[in-house]
Amino acid sequence: LLLSLVGGVLADRLNRKNITLAAEALTFATFAFLAVLVVSGVVQVWHILLLSSVNCIGFALSGPARQALVPSLVPSRYVGSAVALSSTVFSVAQILGPALGGTLVSVFGVSTAFVVSAGFALPAMVLYAQMRPRHTSGVRHGGRAMRGSLGAAFTYIRASALMRWVMLGNLVVVIAVMPWQALLPVFATDVLNRGATTLGMLGLATGIGALVGSVTVAAIGARVGYHRLGLVSGVAAAVVVASFGASASLGLSLALAAGAGLSSAMFMTANMTLLQITVPDHLRGRINSVRFLVIGTQPIGAIFLGAFAESSGPQLAVFTLALAGGVAFVLLAVVMHVARGLGTPQPAAAG
Repeated sequence: LLLSLVGGVLADRLNRKNITLAAEALTFATFAFLAVLVVSGVVQVWHILLLSSVNCIGFALSGPARQALVPSLVPSRYVGSAVALSSTVFSVAQILGPALGGTLVSVFGVSTAFVVSAGFALPAMVLYAQMRPRHTSGVRHGGRAMRGSLGAAFTYIRASALMRWVMLGNLVVVIAVMPWQALLPVFATDVLNRGATTLGMLGLATGIGALVGSVTVAAIGARVGYHRLGLVSGVAAAVVVASFGASASLGLSLALAAGAGLSSAMFMTANMTLLQITVPDHLRGRINSVRFLVIGTQPIGAIFLGAFAESSGPQLAVFTLALAGGVAFVLLAVVMHVARGLGTPQPAAAG
């Protein structure tokens, strides 16, 4: 959660491509080591916890650099579409990854699945090595303390109404609206009275919706305006998730899960694109790291939602929290005058 801020400083001081390559090498090493442990039959729970922790530390330190690289890979007029396309690829991976993993486990066994998982990191490293970004780092000199470096990012966010909206709007949606997926197993068994197949169907519907949502932003975001898409999809996500909480019908729940995935993906993609096309390149890594920190607060909402569900039931918990999130989101938009439009920003200079 907090190491992403360090990653943001590194992204603006060091070579972003090299940081990404180092992270991919760490991913391969941890996956390969885990595969060896599984194949040899000596794997223990603490092995998984340790290797997962190492892998997540690498992700936190490299995530801002990875995101900051995207605008330097395409001409400035295509940055919005490139960011949305990146989110689309991520949505596709969320659908195909578990499906491929489940198939490998059922057909070839767990060991093969882990070996194949490790193998996927190798072509990723090759592809990252072939990248030719226009700018590999935000600055070409160091010298300032890390606290001062982070301070520049927070100063920029405080001074920009648009960035305050991006961060605070994300915070509300992430904490109040998006944690509903943590209760999908409960809805499958206790609300819909079904089993693992229904849980898989709900997850697939959500993933397909997310894919459509990110593609939609890539297709129409520049014409409609990313800030408008973010505002509308944020409200829609709250309404659809609240409706999902009130549903006890399998067909309706599947449709609402797809709608929740679509609207949530549209909101996250639109806001991410808004950030990428607005902030100057020398701050891009650090401001991305603040967004990583905001998104990392989702477990707080999930913990609260779980406690609420235990005392009042999953349906009332999801309905109430999402509805409260929607109201807070609208009030925030009114206070910050987003409803009147912040204007579509011009792409920031890359240098």
